[in-house]
Amino acid sequence: MSDKFVKNPNVQVLMLKGAPGTTDYNELENKPTKLSDFTNDGIFITNTSDDLVNYYTKTEDDALLSTKATTTLYTATLLSSGWSGSAAPYTQTVSITGILATDTPIVDVVLDQSTSTAISQIEAWMSVSKIETADGSITATCFEGLPEIDIPIQLKVVR
Repeated sequence: MSDKFVKNPNVQVLMLKGAPGTTDYNELENKPTKLSDFTNDGIFITNTSDDLVNYYTKTEDDALLSTKATTTLYTATLLSSGWSGSAAPYTQTVSITGILATDTPIVDVVLDQSTSTAISQIEAWMSVSKIETADGSITATCFEGLPEIDIPIQLKVVR
């Protein structure tokens, strides 16, 4: 065992020699001056950056980050006057630039600040049975009732 270290199963402490009561690091006799003065007890990394495995270069990091998921938030309004059909099911197609047929958005109503309007929007939203995507548009379908108020919606797409 080196005279610089006192070993403990959990702790390795560097014992520095100096005059009693010395608090100035520069007055110590055996202070380490380079990393090789320390003993590696197996807990610490010994590889240089050139020896490391399972690490990515910046170029590899950039390539991986470019494949991460992105989210896009779209908004639209289902107009009370925009429903087609004289009987259920009623449908309405709304243009949304950027949405794709392959998207499966999370859709919800965007409620008005006015409580009474928000309640009407919730009731109207409950009439919407499904929303399907196409390239550049969505089609909303109501299987039964017909909304009597405009319904502002937001669609969150994760790609």
